[in-house]
Formats: sequence, C-alpha cells, structure tokens
Amino acid sequence: LAVVVDDATQGITDIVRGADLLSSTPRQLHLAHLLGCRVPTYLHVPVAIDREGQKLSKQTLAPPLPDEPLPALLAAWRFLDQPPPRVAPRDPAAFWRHAIGAWTPSRLPPVPMLPAPSLALA
Repeated sequence: LAVVVDDATQGITDIVRGADLLSSTPRQLHLAHLLGCRVPTYLHVPVAIDREGQKLSKQTLAPPLPDEPLPALLAAWRFLDQPPPRVAPRDPAAFWRHAIGAWTPSRLPPVPMLPAPSLALA
C-alpha cells in the first residue's frame, strides 16, 4: 500500500524495474484503482544474474561497479539489447544523449533473467 500511495503522491507516471518484481505489479495496479490513483505505466526488464543464478545485488554480495561508469553503462545497454550508438560515446553524457533517444522497450530480451554482462561483475 505504501508504495502505491508514495508513487501517487510523487506523481510517478512510469516505473521501470526488474522482472523479479513482476508478480507484485497486479496487486499494485489493483490498489491504485481502488484508491482512485493515477495508474502508472510499468516496464519490467531482465534481471542480471551471476554464474550461480543469483540476482546481482548487495544481498548476494555482488561486486561493486567500477569507478568509471561508461563501460558499465555500455554493458548494461548491450545486456538490454538496445540499439548501439553509431559512434562510441567518449563519456557518460554522450552515452545518455544516445540512450535517451534510442531507448526501445520492444527490443528488451523477453526473459526474466540473464547472465550478467562481463565486467568482472559476476
């Protein structure tokens, strides 16, 4: 209930989260309808898993991302099967300029989990 009320109070219109949370979405949609809240649009993306099949997270002691964000951003972009930039971005700002315009949800892999991209992350 708190999540639905918080989202409504903050004016959240779009929610992108891991496919591991898909099962809670119908309940949140139902609560939003009952409370008369604007119902956000949901998109669930595949969850990155390690070699043992565990979700990468702090709880599973996944290693931290590298200090340089660009390789991790590019790996995540490939992981989500998004259109590659024509020219390799030189920095995160260039990556985001491409990513914002090129984001294509219909290209997302239709699976709940995938092996993590290779970045010494898994």
